[in-house]
Amino acid sequence: MTEGPRDRFGQERPLDNVPPPLLTYGDEDEYEKEGKGGGPRSKRPVRVGIWIVVAVAIAGAGYFGVRALEEEGATDTSAAAVDPAPSGSASSEAGSRPSLGILGPPDTTVAPGSTVELAVSARDEDGGPLPDVRVRFEVDGGVGTLTAGEVWTDRMGIARTSLTMPSGAGEARVRATLDGADVVPRWFTVATQGGEPAAMAAVAGDAQEADAGGLLPERLAVQVQDPEGNPVPGVEVRFEVASGGGMAAPSRARTDSLGRASAIWRLGGEAGDQTLSATSPALPEPVTFTATAQAVATATPTPEAGGPPVPDSEAALEEAAPNAPSESVVVTPRDRSVGGSNVCAITNGSVTCRGANDRGQGIDGGVSGARAVSSGLFHACALDADGIARCWGANEAGQLGDGSRSDRASPVRVDTEFRFSTLAAGVAHTCGLTSEGRAACWGQNLGGQLGDGSRDDRTIPALVAGDTRFTTLVSGWNHTCGITAQREAFCWGLNREGQLGDGSRLDGLEPGRVIGSVDALAAGNAHTCAVSGGQVLCWGDNRAGQLGDGTTDSRVNPTPVSELPDDVVDIAAGAAHTCALLADGTAHCWGQNLHGQLGTGNTAPARSPTPVLGGLTFERIQAGGGVTCGTTVDGVDYCWGLNQSGQLGDGSVTNRAAPARVRGR
Repeated sequence: MTEGPRDRFGQERPLDNVPPPLLTYGDEDEYEKEGKGGGPRSKRPVRVGIWIVVAVAIAGAGYFGVRALEEEGATDTSAAAVDPAPSGSASSEAGSRPSLGILGPPDTTVAPGSTVELAVSARDEDGGPLPDVRVRFEVDGGVGTLTAGEVWTDRMGIARTSLTMPSGAGEARVRATLDGADVVPRWFTVATQGGEPAAMAAVAGDAQEADAGGLLPERLAVQVQDPEGNPVPGVEVRFEVASGGGMAAPSRARTDSLGRASAIWRLGGEAGDQTLSATSPALPEPVTFTATAQAVATATPTPEAGGPPVPDSEAALEEAAPNAPSESVVVTPRDRSVGGSNVCAITNGSVTCRGANDRGQGIDGGVSGARAVSSGLFHACALDADGIARCWGANEAGQLGDGSRSDRASPVRVDTEFRFSTLAAGVAHTCGLTSEGRAACWGQNLGGQLGDGSRDDRTIPALVAGDTRFTTLVSGWNHTCGITAQREAFCWGLNREGQLGDGSRLDGLEPGRVIGSVDALAAGNAHTCAVSGGQVLCWGDNRAGQLGDGTTDSRVNPTPVSELPDDVVDIAAGAAHTCALLADGTAHCWGQNLHGQLGTGNTAPARSPTPVLGGLTFERIQAGGGVTCGTTVDGVDYCWGLNQSGQLGDGSVTNRAAPARVRGR
């Protein structure tokens, strides 16, 4: 049997599949054979008039953004690879392989039932068009029907197909690949949009239970539909606690392409039923969520047990022992923390820290009954259900809080009567929140990061100056920040790069107010970011682009992150990179990317937010050092970035530039 002709990648070319040309060239020369590949080269017109036509075609292609996408070094921001080749491998080198670019916008919104033309441009190693090669299109997520799944490129290296969307609202993700060639795939996202909003309903998160003061395990979610039942994107939804206290984040969000908006809900501190209301200015009826806050069992001293008299009121308790710590505390659960040299996680109440262990910071099973963990640069700490803190690892500045400066290879109890609800560890200092919301810190204090008004190191906890009460605490490498119940952000410590956000570069030895209306906070080496009303603001060092404003200029005041939707629900900061979690569960990162910590598939830095590869929907994200991790809505853990000590948990010591699944999680 005689074989048909084959393209330059060895794929058989059907004799009866001749695509129509994009442009008519007039007289055509014979194909020339490419010396190194043996395949066909593009036809070369010989007349001046033909060159004018070609120039017009190339200019038109440039209009649709081909030139930017042809560059081999360009970042592919939407490929769904979850186990990329190690950074620096041959497959990721610029200029070493053909490329595939998108003609027209990669994201399109159309009316239900519409047909959309999808087109890609295939280029050879030198940037010239690749004619007569096969491109595969496939719907790899969502809905929609393609007119052709296999299309051969024309003389300009362009392949086209059409996608027909269903009559209702929905979304399709179409992948285009160059058959037989090792090229980065390209993705199209086509969504159909519903009509005017008519109704909103709860679709997830109602009737949950959690400890008083704790986070509900599932996100709250509502869906907005038009009169025909089609999802309506872009509708503003407001989440407000109606009873019981607590807080929802974000307080405002817009529905995604599936008509959904979501938020997390931290319950108030009192046991009992609590309610939250989701409303929209576009709809008359609210949606009400209910939750049950469970009382946290604590031991109460009694005179019969030989303890001191029990006051009958909080005022009497403060009068009897104004400086004594409370005996009860609600620990904020935190089952994973990314530090500067390792990643710590809690499994079945036991802490395991994978990665470096040169200072004793890596342990495999410790702190029985652990509820929360925080990892610094070379040390880590954990809380049990009673709020008792234990730390291990490096201790040159007293950051373990046991009264010594000796490193510890196993957890030691922090020498204090305080019970903590949360912990935050920096390079060589640690801070915690007491049951009354007071911050107490210990360890290195050269930059004032302990906030006690001095620069003296502390080997046991000391209260931060002032009477500010906090609900959230985060630690940078040499500075500390917190959020109050009034949603105000305060920072203190080293301020050489403006990381305190107070408009100066003077160290802050005591807490100083930065901004209000803060829903979440994250601190890196020398930068800080906050979520306020769904928008991200950053300040401090920006030499790696970690502030996300499109520049490398440091900022001493909060500055909005550019090119990021206003529906961010959480923020995470590494040494010199930042990541944001959007309401739809997608993660975007920016800043330093030497080890692939941005998850963009390469090691190129980004001065503006860039989507993390893999198409994953995250519920939580964490970052530290050169590592980023996330937990999907299905409870699966992924990490990416620096992996020289195995801190990613994928069973290797190879850096990952896209999310890699953590083994056993």
